[in-house]
Amino acid sequence: MENSEPAQAPETNSESRRIKSGFTLANMLITVLLGLTVLLALTAVILLSVGLRETASPNYETAFAAVRSQVVEVYGNGTKGNAKGSGVIYKIENGKTYVISNFHVTGSDGAPFVRFTEYGEKQEGKLLGYDSFHDIALIEIDGAYGKAVTQGSSYTEGTPVLAAGNSLAYGIAAFDGIVSRTSRMLKTENEESSGVKRVPVIAVTCPINAGMSGGGLFSLDGKIIGINTYRTQYVADGDTDRPVEGMSYCVPFSIADKLARRILDERGGGQTSTISVRGDTDIEDAINFDGLCFRARFTAAGLTVTDVLPSSADMSGDIMSGDIVTKIGSLAVSVNTSFGAVFNECLKYVHDASASGETLKIVLDRNGQSVTVKYDYKRSKY
Repeated sequence: MENSEPAQAPETNSESRRIKSGFTLANMLITVLLGLTVLLALTAVILLSVGLRETASPNYETAFAAVRSQVVEVYGNGTKGNAKGSGVIYKIENGKTYVISNFHVTGSDGAPFVRFTEYGEKQEGKLLGYDSFHDIALIEIDGAYGKAVTQGSSYTEGTPVLAAGNSLAYGIAAFDGIVSRTSRMLKTENEESSGVKRVPVIAVTCPINAGMSGGGLFSLDGKIIGINTYRTQYVADGDTDRPVEGMSYCVPFSIADKLARRILDERGGGQTSTISVRGDTDIEDAINFDGLCFRARFTAAGLTVTDVLPSSADMSGDIMSGDIVTKIGSLAVSVNTSFGAVFNECLKYVHDASASGETLKIVLDRNGQSVTVKYDYKRSKY
């Protein structure tokens, strides 16, 4: 019995060594797998960081080179003086070149001049028509020049953009920035539109210097987003005007395009037929659609009608204070719907009546019952 105990010891130690050996191999395998996992993770992080750096470093040089021939110098030639501004080539067809600019550059009379290349000859144009409400004018020039803009780019808040125009009348230059607000209502004053006007604009951080009015706002894929039009230079602070930077505004090109198409159809040479659908959010989120004959405010219940006003639009159905707007056109409206979305939906019918048989339907919730109101914009001229 005494000799049997030592005989067991070697076997126990051998088994222990086998168990330890097994653990060692398993640990080595786990370590290798962990190492590979860490290596793959580091590789992914490196690739991701490279991708982010590439995304965060847009190629403005390539973008400006792509749109340079689409932006032109525009010189007014009317009773308001010889304004110096910019334009973009809207289209080239049938031996004619059409340029979109700002109305405050071209004025309502005279024949504006357009220069397509730096130091090139100025070409006399014909003012086909304008819309002072949105500050858009369309010029026709004999001959084919430059390259027409490309539409179709989408954008969100934070999208890098490039504003190009005839900065300080020194020639075409470009300035970079981002979209800071995709939809904002801007109060402006204009003689032709009878005082204060309110227009939907894109807010950007690009400088829009004097002379750049009418130029183009482009995405970095070379597609046009808007027309450079406004800027905030100063803000009143008591008796002092303090300078403001990085607050520039562009008319959405979707609106400029529809206005230009209407001007081409009418070719009247003056104010184009537009409808007064305005909005104002300066006071407590109140919304005033002159063309829709009501004021509304976003409340806890939704977009609530506060006042009913006289309307120049033909209206079938009725509307009452306290009604909740649940749908405008194809847009479902809730407490989370932005004012810009509501206004932009109305604009689709303002400038393209054929989008819905020349009527705009508004669905209301009145004490739990659904009421539909229809507006006919065709007879409502701005």
